[in-house]
Amino acid sequence: NERSASMEGGMGVVPLSELKRRGLILPHINPQELHQGSNKIIKEWNTGSAVLDVKVAGDKLYSAGADQVISEWDLQDFSPSRKFEGHKDWITAMAIESSRGFLFSASDDRTVRVWDLRTGECVKVLR
Repeated sequence: NERSASMEGGMGVVPLSELKRRGLILPHINPQELHQGSNKIIKEWNTGSAVLDVKVAGDKLYSAGADQVISEWDLQDFSPSRKFEGHKDWITAMAIESSRGFLFSASDDRTVRVWDLRTGECVKVLR
């Protein structure tokens, strides 16, 4: 059986070989080492999948990854606010253009999506 990293309750199981293949963890890391230092964590969210990028804008945090969804989190009470859906594969990177109110997301589906942070709508797909 292949070892995997998972969230509580078995949600978001990702084989360690996939995380290693993508260069997200070192080859010699085992599951017990993935959470070392957790006593220094201020807040930990269960996103349901591997998180590949995190960005902060104002009082919002944006997380994206293997579940193909960008989640917006309220930093005041640490609650989920909304989701940005449309990618067909892992979301690997994000950038925020605060002055124009845009969030950009890049995915293994070979697209970059441009999201309007005011409405939450995808306004452009770059291929």
